[in-house]
Amino acid sequence: MNFYAFLLIAYLSGSIPFAFIIYYLRTGEDIRKKGSGNPGGTNVLREAGIFYGILTAILDISKAFIPVLIAKKYFGISNELFYIWLAAVLGHMFSIFLFFRGGKGVATTVGGILAIDYRIFLIFISVFLLIIIISRIASISSLSGSLFLLLSHLYFYKTKFIIPVLIIVILIFYKHRTNIKRLIKGKERRLFKK
Repeated sequence: MNFYAFLLIAYLSGSIPFAFIIYYLRTGEDIRKKGSGNPGGTNVLREAGIFYGILTAILDISKAFIPVLIAKKYFGISNELFYIWLAAVLGHMFSIFLFFRGGKGVATTVGGILAIDYRIFLIFISVFLLIIIISRIASISSLSGSLFLLLSHLYFYKTKFIIPVLIIVILIFYKHRTNIKRLIKGKERRLFKK
């Protein structure tokens, strides 16, 4: 299959707004008008409960994992594969179905790296879970995991394929800019209470 066709498929797959769909089917309301306003798994978890939040996260992971895993069979570990991963993440962050608005891209990032290299996935998840247990703040966990994704990529691949990885990490930080401001002010919401 053509590389550009894969880019389009990955973007459209990433664009599927599972948080919006699941929350609407559950409540009849728009998740973008609830809680943080972010159409992602964390907001669904807070507003609809842990089952729907986890379901959203799994589906958001799958919408990058599936196209990237298929593309891996065609392109192997290559620049093309990493850009297909980036296309899926861009779809999640700037969904054509939500007028180029979207989530923060963390679950879709995780799905793509799971398909590409399980070692980096395990590092990301380990850091994410450790920080979420300690801090109970999803944004810190996401940002920390993203930094370790970059560091572990540099460890395993040096600077090969680094441009799409850097773009993804920078976009995750950009999408978390309001969270970062709240963290600085000490006003960021905790995911759950002790």
